[in-house]
Amino acid sequence: MTNASNSFEMGMFLPLTIYQSTSSQKNTKKRHLNMTNPHTVYLVTGANRSIGYGLISDLLKRANSIVFAGTRNPENSTALLELQTAHENLHVIKLDSTSQEDAQNAVQEISKITDHVDVVIANAGIASSFTPAKDESIQVFREHFEVNTVGTLILFQAMLPLLNKSQNPKFVAISSAVGSITLSEQVSFTGISYGASKAALNFVTKRIHLESAGSNLVAFALNPGWVKTSMGEFAANTLGIDQPVMTVQESVDGILKVTDEATREKSGGKFLQFNGTELPW
Repeated sequence: MTNASNSFEMGMFLPLTIYQSTSSQKNTKKRHLNMTNPHTVYLVTGANRSIGYGLISDLLKRANSIVFAGTRNPENSTALLELQTAHENLHVIKLDSTSQEDAQNAVQEISKITDHVDVVIANAGIASSFTPAKDESIQVFREHFEVNTVGTLILFQAMLPLLNKSQNPKFVAISSAVGSITLSEQVSFTGISYGASKAALNFVTKRIHLESAGSNLVAFALNPGWVKTSMGEFAANTLGIDQPVMTVQESVDGILKVTDEATREKSGGKFLQFNGTELPW
């Protein structure tokens, strides 16, 4: 099994999709938002901590935003629930990356509040093992693909009808520089499961772009940087390499800037850094 402290969105299915605290009266208002003004609708997965939580926090500061925060275990996401209590435009939803049923339930719940989604940031992922190919557990290898690769495809397929109703749809797959085959000889990283699953994610994202020719969908892979998160620190400790120095806020600022400025012509089908520069596949 994966190390729970370094896993995002790896959980068993729970029947509840949108999590509403019975003690919060604000949740009753969530289904009655004034939709006469234009809103930008965001969905961020892996939103319970680190980069995902940082993205949610910043998006809530934007005028006329509706933000859906996907998390594997809403009832255990205390910080998210507190944020939801303070912001009636935030909706915490049950979303396990490996569950197609969760994804379809999320679409149904989102559709009760809005008729489209403008931006999906597929941030959920795991990095629980940094073992070389010769020693890696096949079960762990499969788990990384289930979450990091298959999970992102599940999310895209489920959300595509809502993205198609947006005037400016964007699908952002949070990847990693270690998923670059070209850079593999330069990156000091031995984790076969994480690297391979992110390389596969990059391929999926490129195919999404190519298959959406003729539409205005902007799909691209994005490296968030070497960030000071529990996942980054776990990787550094395991591999015996330098600790990450980039803050979550710096990464969030970069991700949102690149996403805001992304166009199909400029960004579609590319592998981008948090600072907007292009990475090789």
